[in-house]
Amino acid sequence: MEKKGLALNNSGVILTEDHRYWLGEKQLSGITGIISRQLFPNKYSAVSEQVLKAAANRGTKVHESLQVYDMFGEVNSIEAGMYAKLKKTKKFEVIDSEYIVTDYENFATPIDKVVVFPDTPDNTVDLADVKNTFSLDKDSLSWQLSICKYLFKIVNPDVNIGKFYAIWTRNGVSLHPIDEIPQEEVIELLNCEKEGRQYVRKDIVKVDDEEVVDIVRQMSDVLVEIAELEAKRDAFKRQLEEISEAYGFVKLDNEYFTITRVDGYKKELFDSKKFKEEHADLYNQFVKYSDVKPSIRIKLK
Repeated sequence: MEKKGLALNNSGVILTEDHRYWLGEKQLSGITGIISRQLFPNKYSAVSEQVLKAAANRGTKVHESLQVYDMFGEVNSIEAGMYAKLKKTKKFEVIDSEYIVTDYENFATPIDKVVVFPDTPDNTVDLADVKNTFSLDKDSLSWQLSICKYLFKIVNPDVNIGKFYAIWTRNGVSLHPIDEIPQEEVIELLNCEKEGRQYVRKDIVKVDDEEVVDIVRQMSDVLVEIAELEAKRDAFKRQLEEISEAYGFVKLDNEYFTITRVDGYKKELFDSKKFKEEHADLYNQFVKYSDVKPSIRIKLK
């Protein structure tokens, strides 16, 4: 498929029905196993084989229905219908689906969607991956699409890669930007796989356990103190509520503080979860995404 003056090279790699990649008589390795072995070895350890197989089958059907829509404009599933609306809303075109890239030596993988947006620069494409998982694992996707970029540039050295996206088909169909892993880390990961070494992630820093324990102990003391103070505060508030009820005062004001009694009332709430379940198309038209700053999550035992 050729759009916006772009023509992608054919890598020559064949993907057979048993999910094996062949370049002539040479078999190449897919990247899913690499990501699992090198980066997330225990990701699905608690999930049964039956559940994983069912999820994979559903994911395959969703991928196929979206590809049918891209190729023929035919809507043959609920997801394809929502995908059609997403394409219209976000105004992106699909250059190719399931486009296979490779390093011509060891690895190969299909890219779900090679896309362009109205603001995508000339001679540039964006990469998108379709996910139907219960939750969107952006960390894993960052690695997957970053590897895809590395292989894509080998096959198409004259075409630039712009941005990464996830097309998430769970509870509607939505588009999510995905961060990129530095290409030097991608190369190191693939070298580790070729040489039988375990890749060590640079974004996960190992520190002295004693130092961490000491910090957590100090934080634990602070959290306990905060909890005790909050309990005292709540007890005083209950006493003041009882006094206000007994004596009927609405407001107490002196040089130290002001206490005001607030009557109970019905608060209007919007059930966004139910609205999303019952009106997914409409929800996706108005939903907004905002960046959440990195933070530390601690679970005390």
